Amino acid sequence: MAAFNGDDTKLVNKKQLGSALEPIDGPKVLAVGLPRTGTMSMREGLKVMGFGPSYHMAELFVSSNAIRHSKEWLKAYNGEPADLRSVLKGYRSALDVPSIDFFEEMMGLYRMAASSGHEVV
Repeated sequence: MAAFNGDDTKLVNKKQLGSALEPIDGPKVLAVGLPRTGTMSMREGLKVMGFGPSYHMAELFVSSNAIRHSKEWLKAYNGEPADLRSVLKGYRSALDVPSIDFFEEMMGLYRMAASSGHEVV
């Protein structure tokens, strides 16, 4: 499997991203695309390829940490310091909102992460 690493001229293979058995400190793959464009299917595909669990908008409705996560995302949207590392801990990939709204910040937090999807301008 190959994924874009943020620079369309270079591809990153799955071995470079790490094993699904490694400890999870945050996403290894950031799927940057608009909501309602097949993100649930992408989420399932990432799971099959060993990059699950995936952080998706659905987590804000089903996670036992949904309230805490929502508070951190709201801080980020308001330009306040937010602990996105604690929100994304335990997830091997992230896609859909709110993650994609902070694509650049997440690339800074998780330097090993690869990205695929739309270019952020």
